[in-house]
Amino acid sequence: MKLQSLLNDCWKHSPVDRPEFNEVIERIESLPALTADVITARALAPLPLLCKLAQPLCHAETVCLFLKGRSAQEELTETQKQTTLQATLIASQTDSEGVLIKVRNLHHDVAR
Repeated sequence: MKLQSLLNDCWKHSPVDRPEFNEVIERIESLPALTADVITARALAPLPLLCKLAQPLCHAETVCLFLKGRSAQEELTETQKQTTLQATLIASQTDSEGVLIKVRNLHHDVAR
């Protein structure tokens, strides 16, 4: 399965054996259509790109949980320029600058 292969490659022990970011994006985009109940990401990409990548995987009840740092509010503001979403910012319990962004009703608006 393509997804399992991608996950295995991304979790290889040595960073030099892991795929580059652009390859990960290409491989994600080539995956067959699927949806998820929950999508999580930590330190993968800026929020606008995370939402763009996550949106095709979302259904009406999908919850996205994105762990972000001190730029969370700025990234959310930028995301809202091109994406319709319901977002809740939750302070991290382990990092004073960390934020969990809980996203529901994610819709990437190409026309914006």
